[in-house]
Amino acid sequence: MYQFGQAIGVISIVGAISVLAGCGGGGGGGATAVAQGGSSATMHLLRTGDQWDYNLSGELDATSGQKYPITGSAHFEVGSATLNTLTFNTMVETITVTANNQTATTTETVYFTQDPTNHSITEIADKASDTAALKIVSTPQVIYPGTWTSPLSQRSQITFNDGTFENTLLSVNNIETVNTSGGNYNAYKAVLAETASSGSTTHTEWWAPEIGNFVKTTESAPISLGQLTVTLQLVSTNVSAS
Repeated sequence: MYQFGQAIGVISIVGAISVLAGCGGGGGGGATAVAQGGSSATMHLLRTGDQWDYNLSGELDATSGQKYPITGSAHFEVGSATLNTLTFNTMVETITVTANNQTATTTETVYFTQDPTNHSITEIADKASDTAALKIVSTPQVIYPGTWTSPLSQRSQITFNDGTFENTLLSVNNIETVNTSGGNYNAYKAVLAETASSGSTTHTEWWAPEIGNFVKTTESAPISLGQLTVTLQLVSTNVSAS
């Protein structure tokens, strides 16, 4: 299942690092729990031109025993595109990664719709990188809720037209204050556990629904070069919290 944060966590980032010659600290602002009190937040209604910029940091703990710091940036932007004569929203993610003095960039584009009434987000198709084939969801499903609460549990089971699948359980059990250079937010801490054709992963996203995206995400996953840990943290956005 596509997640706005997950694509940079493993798929796009690993794709970029794989071309870095010679590769074979993470971090971010603190997060503290806040009183929940049964509060809820409504997802921002995404519009063409909405943008979010993130700082990327991390580390590759290589199988050789060496540790390589990773730096970079991510730019997310909402646009629109035509698919089978229909026009859909798109989330275009451009990720730039630097490791061992080498830099690589990759882009993922996800086609989606957003319900104008309840603001939930439904995935339509996914192009995982510049060179990847476009995969169309056989039966579109909601991937992010329009209303966020704590606790919250949402499951999606997506099958693409090429036969691959992504099943994801999104669970929220905490609201935490996350301080970033892009602002301070009472964010919903979402743990996303995915089982897919490509394998299983778990990562964490801190969501501020009022700005329509996460403010921090972190993921640690094994890759062919070793153990990769990556964190993204919001630097700026042109979306005003409503």
